[in-house]
Amino acid sequence: MRKLRIFKEVADTGSVSQAAKRLNMAQPAVSLAIKELEEEYACALFERLARRFYITQSGRVLLGHVNELIREYGAMEQEMKQPVRNQEIRVGVGVASSHGRFIDAMKWIQETQPQWYIRVNVHISPVIQKMVLENEADVGIIEGQSSYPQLSTHTLFTEDVVLLGKMETDFDQVHVTDLIRLPMILREAESSNRAYIDEMMAQKGIHLNVIWSSSSIEIIKRAVSEGLGYTLLPRGVAKENIQGGQLKVIKLNGIELKRTVSWIMHRDKAMTVPIETLLKRIEENENEDH
Repeated sequence: MRKLRIFKEVADTGSVSQAAKRLNMAQPAVSLAIKELEEEYACALFERLARRFYITQSGRVLLGHVNELIREYGAMEQEMKQPVRNQEIRVGVGVASSHGRFIDAMKWIQETQPQWYIRVNVHISPVIQKMVLENEADVGIIEGQSSYPQLSTHTLFTEDVVLLGKMETDFDQVHVTDLIRLPMILREAESSNRAYIDEMMAQKGIHLNVIWSSSSIEIIKRAVSEGLGYTLLPRGVAKENIQGGQLKVIKLNGIELKRTVSWIMHRDKAMTVPIETLLKRIEENENEDH
């Protein structure tokens, strides 16, 4: 590219000395660059007459390409010096973390930053941690904390985990010890949500009567709304169903259940503007909910 820029200056000025001044170079270096180009393309690019350089037909052909290359090169430099533009962000999101606030944040980014390409992979939290660890995701949003020392974990928000039944449920509250009498529909055993519930119940000496396990939160909510059982889910996950009258929150006495949603990144990965913007928007949505 350097020799082509020198060629263009000589073509524009018709003078090696003028080109050298513009480029802040020594004249012999400019002459050498022209000579090397002519040897490389096996043709004369200029005619030398009375210390003036007159471009040849071959030179005009090359100049057309050089002008186009310089325009493209300038556009490339401008594009690359704006690192926020056209970035791809790979986000791994836990199943129970992909609702509500995350979707609202994604919608906002799509509307305000259409040049960012965000690729989302929804899976259970343990899988998301492995994806971030193996650089298959730039950032992960999970329930709880990461178990890998190579990953940094930061709390995004906390919220209540509530007992839900169909809207027509004829009781408004229940003690935690009475849960053993209720048919429960819960997340699959491998999920962080289920692991947390099992741990909290074990501390109370309670073994739940789990009649359904599902990786689909939508199936769980639908089954509960049809009166097939009860569930324990983060309030935000069921927010629309509660407000829409499909599910009823039943007060659970004798225990306090809360879930923590965190974002994780590999300790060696640098934070970028798109990732920081996404996380900040999720936090802002959490504050708006309160």
